[in-house]
Amino acid sequence: MKLRTAPFGAILFLLSACAAPPIERPAPGKPDATALIDYTKASIETLMSQDDVPGVSVVLVTPDGWDNARNSQPRNSQQWSKGFGWASKDDDQALTANTPMRLASVTKVLTAVAIMQLVEDKQIGLDAPLRKYLPEFSVQSRFANDEITIRQLLTHHSGLPSDRMAGFKLYTGVDAAPSDLVDQFRRLPKNSKDLHLASEPGAVFSYSNLGFALLGSVIERVSGLDYWSYIDERILIPLGMTDSAIIYPGHVSGVDYANGLTDSGEVSVRHLRDISAGGLTASAKDMGKFIQLLLGGYPEILSLSSVAAMSSPQFTDNELNGDSQYGLSLFLSHKGQSPFVAGHRGDGFPYHASLQILPSEEVGILVATNSSAGQNLVNQVTKDVLQAAYAMVTKPPTEQDVANLAIPSNGHLANVETYEGLYFAGPDLGIVEVHAKSSDLYLDFYQTRLANAKLIPAGTDRFDIKLRLFGFVPLPVNLVMGGVQAPHFQLQFQTIADTQYLWLTTDGIRGAFPLAVPLKKAPVSTTWHNRVGRYTPEKPSQTMLRAADLWFDPKSGFLTVRFENDVLYPRDLPLDLLSDTQAAIPGFGRFGGEVLEADNDTLSFAGVRFIREG
Repeated sequence: MKLRTAPFGAILFLLSACAAPPIERPAPGKPDATALIDYTKASIETLMSQDDVPGVSVVLVTPDGWDNARNSQPRNSQQWSKGFGWASKDDDQALTANTPMRLASVTKVLTAVAIMQLVEDKQIGLDAPLRKYLPEFSVQSRFANDEITIRQLLTHHSGLPSDRMAGFKLYTGVDAAPSDLVDQFRRLPKNSKDLHLASEPGAVFSYSNLGFALLGSVIERVSGLDYWSYIDERILIPLGMTDSAIIYPGHVSGVDYANGLTDSGEVSVRHLRDISAGGLTASAKDMGKFIQLLLGGYPEILSLSSVAAMSSPQFTDNELNGDSQYGLSLFLSHKGQSPFVAGHRGDGFPYHASLQILPSEEVGILVATNSSAGQNLVNQVTKDVLQAAYAMVTKPPTEQDVANLAIPSNGHLANVETYEGLYFAGPDLGIVEVHAKSSDLYLDFYQTRLANAKLIPAGTDRFDIKLRLFGFVPLPVNLVMGGVQAPHFQLQFQTIADTQYLWLTTDGIRGAFPLAVPLKKAPVSTTWHNRVGRYTPEKPSQTMLRAADLWFDPKSGFLTVRFENDVLYPRDLPLDLLSDTQAAIPGFGRFGGEVLEADNDTLSFAGVRFIREG
């Protein structure tokens, strides 16, 4: 049941936006650090109560003399930090600003700082090929170009799959991780030879933990130090981050961090093989110092030019990136959007964190929680606080400014057949079909009949979405929640290199990559039909993938693979059959473009070998 309702759950996600806390924002037009702190504190307390979040920590960085005119150099910073709730209910331990918290993928920003230090030392070139530093690295490719650069790794443009799933797992408990987990981390460059590129290097954004794990190997190879030793010696110790560490098996002493709080109990130590992609544990107070570094406050550790480079948009001419922008490890505000924000989130169940900075005003914030119930809080507070900070230093928008942001609508639709066809909208929404009925255009969700959508012309190749439950009950897309207008969602068709893609836009802004890619039905060979069945991992203890079901979906007409895993609901993924032994998953993003290999009674995917049952 969970499998079949998941796409509809994604539809409902599109219908709503997180309600802003019912807290009055500080007065715009005048910087006021005290008012911003009060707003941050009130917002956290309100959302903790609203969402039943047991533990949160926060640090807010603002410049001294914020109301003074800015000169060309970074100003001295001041920071406020605080813990709320529990680090451990079982041990009656309060969460404070000094309590280390698992920050998951925020680690990637530390890894990027380390790389930039080595660039400054002229030991690494940003546009040098990865193989220059890791000559044993290789990966299979169906593209003409398979050369990956350091810059592409730092910006998630390497074309690598999200993960090498063999060995990619969160291990809970001090003794739970395999004794060779660090060795597995160091063998990744060599072991990547069984992986396939999901997209051509440099072509499109595709988030990859594997890419940042490989950067950790580059740091080790070039510096001659263990990754964690390098981070200690070059970043944590110079910054005075005494309550922070890179966690790996055998190295947990002295770091008494917050337990993960879940509905089923408390979670202690969690180890991850991809240490340089997600191994950081740090207190909020310590992360204030790291935020100051990202704002240019420690040029002796990272130069101002390197700080600026990290927040500078890369690969700006990539059409498939939509309106999204990426720095060196940092996610940036969308094109043309104000304020200009740079940051990174970290999500490692049940921990969630978000580090965001406002470079122009040298303001930054990190919010972290040790509970899955706090994910909304983390994202909402970081967004609201930086918007409030930005409003303090800019003129409030006029009515004309707001009018200029209105999305045009012309209500005219011509040549409806140009939009018709099957599309794959990723693991959450699955296959969708766009079709015409009379002069109207509709979108049907193939894998659930719970809802469909009528597409209302709203501009050139743009459509408003009128969702209907069970085909006839209206579901308004733009909801008003807590007095705040929800985002304006639209669908936009765009042709790039002779391929028509379908984008989801939010207030007119296209996402990180197309929502949906076109599908073309092709006959399924007898060879592939004969492989239909259930497959289980050869080494189940070392992957979060529990099973792979290969089946033919008569509704869509596609051979389909369904991955069961420890973290997400099962995914139904149609396959583009490349040959009698290889098939690719359509699209971009997680799983998109990745290759499934078949041989007799085995399947291989992302480094995991599956054996057919029975």
